[in-house]
Amino acid sequence: MTRTRVANSQMVVLAGLIGLALLGFFQFPGHTWLQQDTQIWVPMFERIWDPAALQHDIVASKPHLAFTIYDETAMALRWISRASFHAVLQFEQIVFRVLELLGVYLLARSFPLSRRMSMLVAACFGLGATIAGPSVLTLEYEPVPRGFALGFLFLAAGLAAHGRLVLAGSAAALGFLYHAPTSIPICLLLIVIAIRRRNWKPLAPLACAFVVLLIASRLQAGATEAQPFFERIAPAWESIQRMRASYNWVSTWINPLLWQYLLFWALSLIAVWRIRPRCGRLFAIGLPLIGILSVPVSYLLTEIVRWSIMPQVQPARSVLWITALAVILCAAAGVRAAERGVWWESILWFAVVFAVPLQERIFEI
Repeated sequence: MTRTRVANSQMVVLAGLIGLALLGFFQFPGHTWLQQDTQIWVPMFERIWDPAALQHDIVASKPHLAFTIYDETAMALRWISRASFHAVLQFEQIVFRVLELLGVYLLARSFPLSRRMSMLVAACFGLGATIAGPSVLTLEYEPVPRGFALGFLFLAAGLAAHGRLVLAGSAAALGFLYHAPTSIPICLLLIVIAIRRRNWKPLAPLACAFVVLLIASRLQAGATEAQPFFERIAPAWESIQRMRASYNWVSTWINPLLWQYLLFWALSLIAVWRIRPRCGRLFAIGLPLIGILSVPVSYLLTEIVRWSIMPQVQPARSVLWITALAVILCAAAGVRAAERGVWWESILWFAVVFAVPLQERIFEI
């Protein structure tokens, strides 16, 4: 009977998370199609699917899909379902949003919070947030590789917080296969856990993912150009980058946004102190710290060293974890304050939680 109750409660939680994902997909923050990066990805897919299509399109004829399984999974789903790329990509988008919310739910449960309060934290996170400066989202509007990877990476953090390290490593490996640069912070923390516990099993899926991606990149359909690794960014290249992708250059947005991210980091640390989590502390503290450190690392490697691979790795986009954990931890701290009957503190915490999705630049409110 106890097992039945547990199974039923798990099904209720899963149904709730699916409902939140669908609500977020169709209402707020919503979704878009062919308005952002899918304008680039979809023509590449169509060209690979039908080599006679878009023969004179510069972007479609030179795809940069070698180091991701984003295209292989889309092709496989289209072949199986006989549906359009629009349908299969949005199906994946909904599934991976559910996984992302599940990861947040598991993190909240590990603090620990009750099931209902953990669902509340996941619902708050499900409002999404725009990360000003590096131009990234906690819940991507479009079905793009980075958004797919985030679903697995949040799930990996949640599983690791519950001690499911091998499953966490497997989820992180799938995130790595979709978008390797986005997975770096989670992978670093899993490596820290493995070293501390002298348990290398969680790293095995990551090692396999690296090998699979390396092999798949050599067999990529439509790949036409080798990616230079040890090169410097030339002045002409830099001028184009600064015009077309200024978000990769920290100096163009760091002032005054640095103060916003320092504020979110400080609030996260205070929230951890108020929550006093039993588990998941490494991720609650480590992910925002990596986000803060990514700013000087990006400045050094992109603007000082001028390493050519950095505009593709985009290390400064790790500041996403500062905002994401600020929302999760502030919501959890608000719940804890309400449980203690300190309503004024709870209101202050939730004021931060709801300000983030409504205003990407807090100091301009």
